[in-house]
Amino acid sequence: MGLKAGKKSPEDVRIALSNYDKSVIEWGENFNKIKTMLDVYFGKSIMIKFEYQIHGDFSKIGASLEQAYRKDSSIINLSNLNDKLNKHGYNCYSFMSDLSARIKENNLTNTSEYEKINVENLNNLTHLYLIKRLFGVLH
Repeated sequence: MGLKAGKKSPEDVRIALSNYDKSVIEWGENFNKIKTMLDVYFGKSIMIKFEYQIHGDFSKIGASLEQAYRKDSSIINLSNLNDKLNKHGYNCYSFMSDLSARIKENNLTNTSEYEKINVENLNNLTHLYLIKRLFGVLH
């Protein structure tokens, strides 16, 4: 779906900005949790890649789109933004594919310390750990 230039009614702009604001809030509420889980299971380099490439590019594109809606969209090159959004979608797909491949290969880092059982960390036990323990495939 491409970006559409042209005049929007004030109501269309209000609805679009309201939906955008809600999604930004939802993203912000989950951002640190996502970063933490990436660091725990895939390591700091993957977490940093997510923060600066996935989140960083997404934020820049979002800021430009917000500017297009809040101001005159004729000053924003929507075609260029559409290209950036499509490229970013591919980058997100590649990022998730890499994570999926690591999971399939059981190439997770930092989990041994995180998943040691003791009274202090019972709330931190993951489903993955419990399934591994159930089937005796811990290493």
